[in-house]
Amino acid sequence: MIPLPTSHQVALSAGASVVLYWAWSYWSSSNRAPYPPGPVPLPLLGSILEMPLDRLAIGFTKFGEKYGPMTFVKVPGSNIMVINSYEVATDLLDRRGTLYADRPRMVMMGEMIGGARITTILGRYGPAWKIQRKLLRQALSANAIQANYGKIIEKKWLQYLNSLVNEPDKFLSNLTIMTGESVVEFAYGRRTDDAGNSYLEPLYRIQEMIVQASFGYVVDLAPFLKHLPSWLPGMKFKRDAARWAAHVDETRALMFSQAVRDMEESGLDSQPSYTTNALKDLHDRGAELNETNDDVEAINSTGFSFYVAGAETTEVTFRGFLLAMILYPEVQAAAQAEIDKVIGRDRLPTFEDREKTPYLKAMILETLRWSPAAPVGVPHRLMEDDMYNGFLIPKGTTVFPCIWGMSRNPKYYKDPTEFKPERFLTGEPILDPRQFAFGFGRRICPGNELAMQSIWMGMASILWAFELRPDGDLDPALLVEMERFTLGNIGSTIPFKCKFIPRFEGAVEQIVQY
Repeated sequence: MIPLPTSHQVALSAGASVVLYWAWSYWSSSNRAPYPPGPVPLPLLGSILEMPLDRLAIGFTKFGEKYGPMTFVKVPGSNIMVINSYEVATDLLDRRGTLYADRPRMVMMGEMIGGARITTILGRYGPAWKIQRKLLRQALSANAIQANYGKIIEKKWLQYLNSLVNEPDKFLSNLTIMTGESVVEFAYGRRTDDAGNSYLEPLYRIQEMIVQASFGYVVDLAPFLKHLPSWLPGMKFKRDAARWAAHVDETRALMFSQAVRDMEESGLDSQPSYTTNALKDLHDRGAELNETNDDVEAINSTGFSFYVAGAETTEVTFRGFLLAMILYPEVQAAAQAEIDKVIGRDRLPTFEDREKTPYLKAMILETLRWSPAAPVGVPHRLMEDDMYNGFLIPKGTTVFPCIWGMSRNPKYYKDPTEFKPERFLTGEPILDPRQFAFGFGRRICPGNELAMQSIWMGMASILWAFELRPDGDLDPALLVEMERFTLGNIGSTIPFKCKFIPRFEGAVEQIVQY
């Protein structure tokens, strides 16, 4: 019989292993290029104690103030790099875009629920993702948006104006509904199923699921756990994932099959939408519209991405605009003076007015900068070792381009905490927020032009009709830069109250007559 080791021997062996590991780590680190600057890692823990627990945008921006344009953070199981410089972000994520085109591995959301398989935004870089990306680029060009979605945009904002007349105290909740309905119609051409059930309820459930699944699951730190039986203690995440995956797959299949039926039954007369337009184009090229066709599967995934990811970013950007209007009444007045001059008061704004409103367009740019929808940026994953400015960035590093840090950098913007659209009208060189607000490289948001057109129509319509004022005393938190925004993955405002006062006689009548 082989004698079992004593506890003393086990302890000695474990201690020797730790010593050997750290000796190897020291030797390997002394024989390679240095990592970018960052907090000094502790044994076993790395620098996880330095990572912000909430309000990530503030913590990431402070990294930039302390360590410079790149901050390298070692945490158990992965490396993280935060970029606070637009120049560094473009050098790496744009000019070396192929290297940084992947998404980090998300075990719970991406693999167990299926987000990486069925949506473009979470999809890993590869052939399927490239097909999806090409479809979205074609469908979301400026000309395609006007041809296919312009009327939907005008209709939805007019409905929102009506809600401001009838339910002004619900302006935030109705904004959520309107932006949700808009993306559903963009994606599928309808708001309800055949039984009249709204498509918004499953959308809200999926958005809530994404928030829950993106944080706090131990399987993301220990991926091997996903292979253990679900009946074991601590395996509740497996039951959650199975339930959520079933809901996602059911919703995706229902909405896609309904769009296919609409196209087959109505033909060219069906309501324009991303899904029906893409399927018609595929059919016109002689393809079979069945589930085994890779192009059909790509259309299904991209349409569902529209549905899942399109609403929240427009909503939170517009919340920032509404808040800015009550905090900066002089900006509101300047925009309304331009609207009165260009559009007048006898009709509502149309897209033909867009190029004639430079101040309003500057206001959109300032909103993107002042209230970014994704303040910590959407993460990229480095697919091979990279060298930059003498620093080694190792393969597998998760890279966050910190949008908040760029938007608040006095190197790029004077008085960065203030809302000043005129900064974009001086004729002097200035960083256009569209260059960072919608992301970088091959992962840049494909719906940026759709968002710009929708936001312009919303701003123009509301400022044409209403004067916005605080409803009662302002919450003191709204006056503090670091408190009025949530500054997590999504950068929404905190709740606030606003009054919508018709600007002139006849404004309400023109709204309700449509």
